[in-house]
This record gives sequence, C-alpha cells and structure tokens, in this order.
Amino acid sequence: MMYAAGVPLVVAAKVLGGYSPSETRPYRILQKLIRTFPYRMGEYAPRERLRALEPLGIFADNTKKHLGFSKDADNRVAQFLVNNGIDTTKDFIVGISPSAGNKIKEWPADRFARVIDHLCAKHRARVLITGGRGDAGKASEVMKSLGNKTVAIDTSGKFSLDELKALISKLSLFISVDSGPIYIAEAFDVPTVDITGPIDEREQPPRGLFHRNVTPPERLKPELFVLNAKFHNREEALRQTLSISVSMVIDELDTLIADLKKRK
Repeated sequence: MMYAAGVPLVVAAKVLGGYSPSETRPYRILQKLIRTFPYRMGEYAPRERLRALEPLGIFADNTKKHLGFSKDADNRVAQFLVNNGIDTTKDFIVGISPSAGNKIKEWPADRFARVIDHLCAKHRARVLITGGRGDAGKASEVMKSLGNKTVAIDTSGKFSLDELKALISKLSLFISVDSGPIYIAEAFDVPTVDITGPIDEREQPPRGLFHRNVTPPERLKPELFVLNAKFHNREEALRQTLSISVSMVIDELDTLIADLKKRK
C-alpha cells in the first residue's frame, strides 16, 4: 500500500539472534519486497534502531536522547518545589517511580519504602514519588510503608507529561524499575538506578558513568526483551524481579552517590 501511495522506500527490521512476535508470516513475506536492516536482539536497542537510516546512506552511532518542556511546565514545577520547601541549588532531590506499564517488572512497594527510608536517613534526601493517575495506588502503598521518621512527597497524578519532564530535569537522582520515566531522566543527564528485574539489561537501560543497573543474581537469561515482552515464563520473570533485594539497591545507590560527590 505504501509503494502504491508513492512512498519511494520502505525500511523494516529483520530480527537476528532471537524471536520476536512482531515477525509474523505476512511480515516475513513482505520483507522480500522492501529494504531491511539487521536488528540484533541482546544488543543496545537505540543503536540497533539507528540502523534503519543506513539504507538512506546515513550512518550514526550517537544514541544521546534529547527532550524538552514548555516554559509553563517549568514555572509550575518550580512553584511546586518552592511550595514544598525544596531548593534545587542545595537539596539532594531524588525521584522514585515505583510503577511500570508491564506489572511483571514492578518491585514491591515495601522495598521501595525501605530504600526511601535509607535515602532520607543517610543522605538527607528530599524524595518525590512520581507517576500518573493510574500509578496512584502503587504510590500510596509506598507511602504507607515508609518508616515513622521518613518524609516523602507523593506527586502521582499531579503533573502532566510536560510537567513531569520539567520535574525530572531538576532531580539529583532518579530510581525506578525499567519504565518510561527513567529514559526521561537519562535524556536530561540525571543519574539513574534501574532495577532491571527480568529485562535484558544490555538492550535498553541508560548507559554511562552515572547510570547503574541492579540485575537479578545468578540469572541464566533474561525473560523480557525489547522486541519480545509478550512470550515469557511468567513465574521465572517474577522470580527475577523479586530476587533483587533492598540491600542490593542500597549498595548500588551508595556507590553511585559517592561517585556523584567526587564529581563535584
């Protein structure tokens, strides 16, 4: 249909090194009629996607992400922080997103609470729990599990996507399971800790000196992949998520925070 409409070039991925449910029989037949590029499962997905440009003679390996937000969003977030006594020039501000679109990746609420307890007690962090309206239930669970002396602010459902980007850009650190907001943090050069659970940490999590992954111990192989999150062993995927302990996340956090202090 695209060729009939006058589209001069159609490019699609040819998956290598694994199975993807998107490669249906009709898709494989159509691959013979279009230009394809190799997409290797188990490799860094942003780089693999850039290969879609190569049939056009464009070769690139810069996977730096770029995002922006409106002035109105920036002003609203700035006022929110002022109203809550948070100073972006002095405070160590940590964002935590406890939810994920794929619930099999979600870490228990009480474990996030223990991490927040630690951040507040040891690092005097100002902690903001982020999420949309649909994440309010999980955020509430986290808030109810906090220690008596721990203070965190639940922002779930309070901000639009534009405002969420503005908020995340002002953080000192961002922690979550593998979900969309952690890539917003990466785009704004905010250090991250990704509780990867059952995903393949080679494919998508933020990379760099100030981005850390907490992976399941003694795992034979990941259960979820960028191009195949549909077919997996649910019991094993859940086991991988739950095998990540609070102490594992705290150890990674403390090491990262120490490295951030050296940067200053």
